[in-house]
Amino acid sequence: MSTRSKLTYSLFLGVATLLLLALVEGATRTIVLARTGEWPVTALLAEYRDNRTVHGLFRRHPWLNVSGKGSSHAEVQGKIFTLNSAGYRSPERSFEKPAGVLRVLCAGGSTTFDSLTDRNETSWPWRLEEELRARGLPVEVWNAGLPTWTTLENIIALLTRDVELRPDLLVMMQGFNDLQPASHDPHDPTYERGHAGRMLSALGFELEEPGLLDRSVALERLRALLGRSPSRAEADIATLAPAVSEAGLTTYRRNLRTVIAVARAHGIEVVLVTQPLRQAPVETPRDRRFLTEWLGIEGDAVEGELAKVNRILLEVAAQEGAMAVDAVRETSWQREDFWDPVHFATAGSDKLARLLADRLASLLREEEADPG
Repeated sequence: MSTRSKLTYSLFLGVATLLLLALVEGATRTIVLARTGEWPVTALLAEYRDNRTVHGLFRRHPWLNVSGKGSSHAEVQGKIFTLNSAGYRSPERSFEKPAGVLRVLCAGGSTTFDSLTDRNETSWPWRLEEELRARGLPVEVWNAGLPTWTTLENIIALLTRDVELRPDLLVMMQGFNDLQPASHDPHDPTYERGHAGRMLSALGFELEEPGLLDRSVALERLRALLGRSPSRAEADIATLAPAVSEAGLTTYRRNLRTVIAVARAHGIEVVLVTQPLRQAPVETPRDRRFLTEWLGIEGDAVEGELAKVNRILLEVAAQEGAMAVDAVRETSWQREDFWDPVHFATAGSDKLARLLADRLASLLREEEADPG
């Protein structure tokens, strides 16, 4: 066979292969469309599009890495997010504190932001305000949580931004996200290595657009049949930490004490809240992917590691004379209270809001009686 004939044959074979693949892809999409009524896309492409949408809620920040973008709005998978002009997931209201109003500031990460609640009004800080007002208290509750933030970002935000709200009470539920830098080896107490980069990626600042193969529904179905996950973190599974380090726990303890010290320097009472976790946190491959990709810890170990930071939180509260609410043990959590291993469903947000309102009401009445 001549060189020209070989080239012609190779070209024919290549075109035929592409046509066959296109036919298989088209047939797969048509079958899925007929079954579901929706034009199918791969899980990675859907995740990419969702992340790009949520990304619009955030902006780069010189000290916090990322912060909320004022007056932003996003809708993802039926969930609605709106940030007020100051960048908080709270009602639009004056930054200046009105006379006679008690302000409660809720700090934390995505579980305080309440990332998986249906809309602002069903998030637990919003519901906490409703519960406290129902008890006759003139309160404003501001949601100062942000996805990916740890105690370190909470300190910086409190010191450079949140104190200007003149809150009477700081309620902080933070521990889950601190597992991430605490698992990094070697531990970096500044949280720069092993945390800052993941923040940017998780919030869509360094997203890679899926390639052609990642957009193929037929290939995705074939991978599923072969038991292959589409996760981009497969190559990192071998590097997972078995546990958080003692140095990481020491940094977490230091950060809690700093939060309390900064708050008290501005006349703010502090309430520390333990972080609830759904029992049997790893229920699906998606759960495992979420836990391993974000924390860098094997999913089955997360429950025990989170229990360590919760114990430290209670110890620091006792040592510093701050109120502690052990949300893990002071209420009964059910499977339906969570969307995933750690983020609340509407029922869980309601449950936490009622628990906190019961515990905070007397403290706020003391503040109301003695505003000085």
